[in-house]
Amino acid sequence: MNHSNCILENGDLKGLNYLETGEKVKVYHKGEVKLSEMKLYLSKDENEKKIFTKIYLDNEKNIVLSNNHYILSIDKFINVSDLDTGSKLLYMNDKNEFEICEISKTEDLIESGCYFILTEKGNIIIDNMVISSFSKEWNILNLENIHSKLNFLTLALRKFPSNYIICVGDSLNKFRISIRNSTTRIRDWTRKFW
Repeated sequence: MNHSNCILENGDLKGLNYLETGEKVKVYHKGEVKLSEMKLYLSKDENEKKIFTKIYLDNEKNIVLSNNHYILSIDKFINVSDLDTGSKLLYMNDKNEFEICEISKTEDLIESGCYFILTEKGNIIIDNMVISSFSKEWNILNLENIHSKLNFLTLALRKFPSNYIICVGDSLNKFRISIRNSTTRIRDWTRKFW
């Protein structure tokens, strides 16, 4: 697969599969383009075949993402599998400004090379589009607006990734995210859903 690229501090493009911990990349944080340090790969599936979608935009640009990725539309993150022709997305131009683009067509592909990257702050900009660090698999209860909740819950992981292990799980009617260090449970968030 032709891997997607992020934008480094010096403006160079780098394939996601070659990104190294500590490198500064462009991110979208609180409505602005910023630089943020790459902390870790939440997932790095280089060889596993998955369903990807090639998204063609009306500005003649395109991006290929797995169906598990979330991408920023005008006002919220949408799962790639929920996008349709006519959906509107934000695209970063050469001046680091965002334009509203419309999807002209989508095409499903079977590819390998799926990466979810956690940065210290914000959401990584990949091929000039704002992409979430989280996959659809993190939303095990199919909750609305899960993206902002996951950003909050992973704050410690973003700041100190080598100190923590994150465990996500569910049982019958409970959802649990636990962030732990090597010896002590730091914080558990457990919520019962009715």
